[in-house]
Amino acid sequence: MKKRVYIILIHLLLAVLVFNTVQRKLSVMSEELSLHYQTMLRVHHRAEQRIQNDAIIFIGDSITQDMDVSRISSNAVNFGIGGDTTYGVLQRIPEYKSLKFAECIVLAIGINDFERRDNAEIAENYKLILKTLPENKSVVISAILPVEQYNNRIAEINLVLEKMASQSQNIIFLDAGKQMTDNSGNLRRELHVGDGIHLSNAGYDIWVEELKKCINK
Repeated sequence: MKKRVYIILIHLLLAVLVFNTVQRKLSVMSEELSLHYQTMLRVHHRAEQRIQNDAIIFIGDSITQDMDVSRISSNAVNFGIGGDTTYGVLQRIPEYKSLKFAECIVLAIGINDFERRDNAEIAENYKLILKTLPENKSVVISAILPVEQYNNRIAEINLVLEKMASQSQNIIFLDAGKQMTDNSGNLRRELHVGDGIHLSNAGYDIWVEELKKCINK
């Protein structure tokens, strides 16, 4: 009898642990699809009505959202959302009907994932993102840019993304971050606005030029 009660208690404890883990994960995912995320998605839906065929569509987080993509192409469209993650991108890709008619899709996402998931899950999300995009579209994966932390993890995941891109003829991996680091591997001081993450005008100058060369090529 005591043994049976003990087994029941163990099962109950395991059930509680699993429930709490799932609840925490769902809570994190809910936070990722924030009010700002929902608002920007509505803005993008309205913008889609004006998008021409053969557009170059940029999908990313705040670093993308703050970029003047018209410097890269007059036919460029900015679908950046501040605070977004690979999970958020995966959720919103099916919402963009214009992707079917894009000339090129640029992905620049991942820095906001590091506090939420490990590199294996980030890589898995990237695989799912690439599978979710319309088939046979030219895709540029822009490497996660250096910051003032996480740089070992950034280097590791960028190697995975580069290998992922090499396995497809229509995907290009672009690592502009190599031109942005200091001797410690951090984003150079003059290239960010003071927070070690978001790019200054000088930082954008480098990233824009590298993107422009890559897309024109």
